[in-house]
Amino acid sequence: MSGIRACLIAIVGVLAVLAPSHPAGAQTAPPAFYTLKGDQAEIKAKGWIRFLVHGEVDYLPRAGDPRGAERALAEELANRLGVKHVFISVPEQDDLIAQLNDGHGDAIVGSLAITADRSRRIAFSRPIRFVDQLVVVRASDTSVQELADLAGQNVTVREGSSYAEALRAARVRGIQIKPAPETMQTLDILQRVERGQEKITVADSDLFAAAIAFAPNLRSPFKLVERQPIAWGLRRTSPDLKAAIDSFLVEHALTGEDEACAADLEEIKKRKVLRVLTRNTSTTFFIYKGDQLGFEYELAREFAKTLGVRLEIVIPPSRQALFDYLEAGKGDLIAAGLTRTPERERRYAISAPYQFVSELLIVPAKDTKTRGLTDLKGKAVWVRRSSSYYETLKYVSEIQHRYEQYVRMVPMQ
Repeated sequence: MSGIRACLIAIVGVLAVLAPSHPAGAQTAPPAFYTLKGDQAEIKAKGWIRFLVHGEVDYLPRAGDPRGAERALAEELANRLGVKHVFISVPEQDDLIAQLNDGHGDAIVGSLAITADRSRRIAFSRPIRFVDQLVVVRASDTSVQELADLAGQNVTVREGSSYAEALRAARVRGIQIKPAPETMQTLDILQRVERGQEKITVADSDLFAAAIAFAPNLRSPFKLVERQPIAWGLRRTSPDLKAAIDSFLVEHALTGEDEACAADLEEIKKRKVLRVLTRNTSTTFFIYKGDQLGFEYELAREFAKTLGVRLEIVIPPSRQALFDYLEAGKGDLIAAGLTRTPERERRYAISAPYQFVSELLIVPAKDTKTRGLTDLKGKAVWVRRSSSYYETLKYVSEIQHRYEQYVRMVPMQ
């Protein structure tokens, strides 16, 4: 059977006109590199606040990845202070504090854990959240169950990270810290563990929760540190800036909004975040050598740019959960190669199609007898219940009753 029917591929959820526009809040280019070690008054006089971040400035934040939320918070702070902002990339994490103290930035916005060693070198804002530091291994690895099992083991973390500091403080002999490059993000190390390239690592609980959405073959046998405070780093010579940031963070904590929100276009622009529900596949969204790729992701990225908002990718645990998340307000639209079907049109708003495909019946290459629906007698057709294929086969059975004795649909999760 060459094709059951031609299908329209569309985006489900919020509908908006894709028209060229200038992103909201677009700013003029920051001044050339400069050194400034002053406090809030000098920063306001300059008209810019410089936020130091570890890694690339332009990256795709996933749901649960705290970097995206922190940077959005930093942008709000700049607006509150009445200055423009710029994010400055620092490739190696252990250079962040030196760059700050040398006057090459005004604050570190990088999910810094407050540790004794760091507190001797810089000041910290009030905590923006608390996390647990988790020991992480592959899901199939049962050799690590408790702290004592780390004796004689290699644990891969950045040498300059709070994880390394916690491992050195652990009362277990023989823990070997295997240094990861200071340029590598914790999420990348977690992926290496899932692929078996590293055996053990440590990650913040929120990063671990974000990682298992796209790297499910991970587990955390125990906590290395509980309720670790996370904050922004500041120079000790900036007490006024610290006071302003602390006041802002307190106010933000008291007025924080629930994550779930069924918003239309104007609310999304006001919130400045477009949450796109998708799946981790080679055609929708995936990470290759640290780069975010995928046809659906690239479409969503360009759409977010035209709206002048930040893109956040949300990956539910299953395809059916895509719709559950949309209805619960955990995302604004679904971009996952969905076909347009009568059932979906009854329940959701559907965008204009951006691709046409055919649904094909797939059989083993050695099967030379299956040519059409009538050849399916006594055979099972495996499809996901949430897929358009299931709906198509139901439609065929309802219209052509003679096929009911031939087609047996077996739902897959």
